Amino acid sequence: MSHDEEERSCASEWTSDSSESESSDVDDDAPCDEEEESAGSDDDSASASDGSDAVLRPPPDETPFQHAPGAPHVGRVWSPALPHLHLDTFRAFPDFLPGLLDADGAGDGGCATSSRLLTRVVRDCRVAKSVEAAADGEQYSSGSTYWLAASDAPRCALEHLARRVFQLHTRDVPVSAFDPKYSGAEWWTQVLDDPGEDEIGAHWDKDYGTEAADVNVHPHVGTVTYLSDVGAPTVMLPLKTKPRYSADVRGRAPRVPSGTRRESLGKNDAGAFVSYPAVGKHVAFDGAWLHAAPSDLVAGSPGRNRDDGKESAEEEKAPRVTFLVNVWLDYVPSTVVRLSRAIAERMSTEPYVANDGEKAARERPPELIRLGAFETGAGGAKSSGVEAEELSLNFLHAEKRHKLKMDVPRAWMERGGEDHRDSGAVEGRGRPGSTSPGGSFGLLYGEGRGAEIFYTPKGKRKAERDALRAKRRRKEEDEKEEDEEGNTAR
Repeated sequence: MSHDEEERSCASEWTSDSSESESSDVDDDAPCDEEEESAGSDDDSASASDGSDAVLRPPPDETPFQHAPGAPHVGRVWSPALPHLHLDTFRAFPDFLPGLLDADGAGDGGCATSSRLLTRVVRDCRVAKSVEAAADGEQYSSGSTYWLAASDAPRCALEHLARRVFQLHTRDVPVSAFDPKYSGAEWWTQVLDDPGEDEIGAHWDKDYGTEAADVNVHPHVGTVTYLSDVGAPTVMLPLKTKPRYSADVRGRAPRVPSGTRRESLGKNDAGAFVSYPAVGKHVAFDGAWLHAAPSDLVAGSPGRNRDDGKESAEEEKAPRVTFLVNVWLDYVPSTVVRLSRAIAERMSTEPYVANDGEKAARERPPELIRLGAFETGAGGAKSSGVEAEELSLNFLHAEKRHKLKMDVPRAWMERGGEDHRDSGAVEGRGRPGSTSPGGSFGLLYGEGRGAEIFYTPKGKRKAERDALRAKRRRKEEDEKEEDEEGNTAR
């Protein structure tokens, strides 16, 4: 999901809680602790015209954007709905879109023919296709994202699906807790025709239009709905930006605290989550989390698991198809557009599936996999998790080069191995070689293992230069202010 999410620049008062370190002595191998300060930013967006395809923009004073240190909404717009949302967590819904498979269990990206319904969904996604694999060195991939307000009537089947996603993740939110005109689903599609090589780089979903004002605004909830069984998994980590776009984003994912007993470990102890594609499966995560779809982990997909390491001709042709929705409340991203009527008319209109409520909303917890050393109890004895290997992903943020290093099960990096979407040395419900439909995993990092963002050498040098320039500017401003005070005194 590279050029992913855009948020609604409505904005506002900003009482943020962070700023970039002013020291030019940047350590390339350690995360940076930031001091926090406030910064102000006004939204420049005005209300759109009354055209049928316009996206409504609230006046700046209608949606206050405020930050309080330590508050759960830091990095996103505050809303009365926040206490009712599932933030800072991962959720998986394996039956979100039932009926997309033939009786033999094969999907469009799987091992046999797809159903007519799935073929229709994928055809609509190709029409709306808006995100391409990011080229090397680009900060974001190209593409547009579309907006469907909670108060809008869907014009096509994909908009019906976007509304269905929005309703799933706001089902516990009182209607009075958000404004339906300025809340809704930002949506787009991804069709990667070479799922073995194409990938989505590490990035944060946000309102990219506010970066020029040095502000990060993230969606409340990010989601992925899989429409094929092939390609890279989605990797999600609870690593967040600071409210200032220019602030240092280096940091470590959570590790399991020393002394934690194995039986007490749960989903929220995971330092990373990995979701392999499965037709009709839907996952959700905190909208402020870092995420990616790295091709290095394609080994766990069907067709990459044969003894000879080769794919069938049909699997080679199968694309990785996903439908992406960001949930926004009381804020509309500044760069989104409503899907035009002309494009909507080229798509199917009938909803893909009936809203079968409880089945679609049924969650399956991720399998937990231990990496590193863990204390087992008495006498401080330790046990080791599964064999791990480091996955390294380069990405740009604030025009600086960064590298995400994270440990994953070694078997996932070995092409031609077992089907690792649904197996592994699992803590709890499974065992090596067992099958657990859903293909979602939480990685528990113990001693010696983890995930962390670093500057790359070029990124480090740029950060040092930027810090030096900022220091010089402040010095010049101070000298100018002193001269003006001296002239006034004379």
